[in-house]
Amino acid sequence: MQDNTKYLPFAGRLLIGGIFVMSGASKLGAYGGITAAISAAGLPFAPLGFAVAIAVEIGLGFLLLIGYRARPTALALAIWCVVTAVFFHRNFADQNTFIHFLKNLMIAGGLLQIVHFGAGALSLDNRRMIPAASAAAWTARLSWRVESGSTGLRPGNNHPRGSNTPSRRPSRHQARSSSSSCGDSIAWRSLPPLPRSTRSSMRSESTSPTLSATTSEARSPAP
Repeated sequence: MQDNTKYLPFAGRLLIGGIFVMSGASKLGAYGGITAAISAAGLPFAPLGFAVAIAVEIGLGFLLLIGYRARPTALALAIWCVVTAVFFHRNFADQNTFIHFLKNLMIAGGLLQIVHFGAGALSLDNRRMIPAASAAAWTARLSWRVESGSTGLRPGNNHPRGSNTPSRRPSRHQARSSSSSCGDSIAWRSLPPLPRSTRSSMRSESTSPTLSATTSEARSPAP
């Protein structure tokens, strides 16, 4: 996503989520009118419906606004918009009611865009994805060091460093894998640093008995 458009998803979530939060907050002081409207629509358990409406509009609207679990939240709100449009705005003879019906469908359409494209850059979902991706890349880098760097072997060379044994010319497959390994190492160097706690946990996992045994076998000279 380009830098000049990365704030647009947040603006869209702010507009849509703000509508739900304000709508739910306005219902807090209109308990009698809301329960009467629920009963007039033919739905049972009007007090329970009032509580559900408050929880959905304020709770899910706030989650959408901050971008936490944005995809399932937007899907739930889209379903809520369609259901409320069918039950409460189905009198198409009234022009005002018909406009509210179309308004609910338009909001549902915008929410489905969030379901597909996600919350965007300025969201809690995006902040949770960055450490996970960095940890996966650093785990791959650590395993590459254990397999190649700790054994003293260079990519495409089957002899330790400093050995007088002449090495064969690498095959086409070895040269291709060597270039890809070098490219991966350059890409790894450009990764952002991990938090200290994450690096500590990765070091503790790398010193496990299974990994230590594998490393010691790789370091031991062949008979």
